[in-house]
Amino acid sequence: MSEVRNWLKSIPAQDKKTAVQMKVGELLEAGNFQQLYQYLIDFDFIKAKIAVDDLQVLIEDYNSILHPSKPSDINAQQIETLRLIQGVFRLSEDIIKQDKKQLIEQLWSRLVGIDNPDIKKLLERAKKSRRTAWLRPLVPTFPPPDTELIRTIKGHTAVINAVVVTTDNQYIISGARDNQIKVWNLETGKEQFTLTGHKKRSHIISSNI
Repeated sequence: MSEVRNWLKSIPAQDKKTAVQMKVGELLEAGNFQQLYQYLIDFDFIKAKIAVDDLQVLIEDYNSILHPSKPSDINAQQIETLRLIQGVFRLSEDIIKQDKKQLIEQLWSRLVGIDNPDIKKLLERAKKSRRTAWLRPLVPTFPPPDTELIRTIKGHTAVINAVVVTTDNQYIISGARDNQIKVWNLETGKEQFTLTGHKKRSHIISSNI
């Protein structure tokens, strides 16, 4: 049994939510980056974290160690591993928020086949945790996290006509047939505000915003 699973089992039920929510911050403050890495690639910790926190919080946990200004002893392969796992959560955020039971399928269907020992270990533990029958493809069937696709945004009620990313890479602006223009935070995927009142379909004509 892994160190992470031992830690999770040792926590009293009434304290588990707080302990899981605080663990990343505690390890960061202590500078235990290698231990933090082990937690962020561990299926049991990921599952526990998603159960008690918004998925965006977990995505930001990866940023806390991946940020270029953050000193750490994490090597290049470990950084790539963290980016791949974080990428899965960016791509599947809207799905997992609706149904947390889809975590295993999203990890497996986006990461299977990647030649990375820690990714393989994560997927093997995820597979063993599933007690019922489930669809387990042999090759990736969903877009993997190392492509140009970043995340899915939902909010428009009709077909989207245009999407543009601002030049500072901070926001997405979308126009749709629901006569609305929406501004989204690219990092979090959250809607910032909506422009309404248009009488015709909303188009974005500038590519240099």
